[in-house]
Amino acid sequence: MTANEAAIRSEGTHTRNALEGMKGMSTHEVRTYTYYADGEWRHATSGRTFDVHQPFNGQLYAKVAAGGAEDARIAVSLRRFPRA
Repeated sequence: MTANEAAIRSEGTHTRNALEGMKGMSTHEVRTYTYYADGEWRHATSGRTFDVHQPFNGQLYAKVAAGGAEDARIAVSLRRFPRA
């Protein structure tokens, strides 16, 4: 095995060990995020959300408002432009 191969193998082992150690450690509270329109935070009109997962372990991280066409219409109709 070359020195480069040994370094890659060692780094992979450290990364695997770190991730394995983190799997059961999460005490993260899953938050639900809304969207901002007309000066206030809003839930999707449908009430639906989508899940966001941690990329390194697949654990659920958050839920986000799944806005649809009606939410877009509301946001656009409530838009405000700064006065010149």
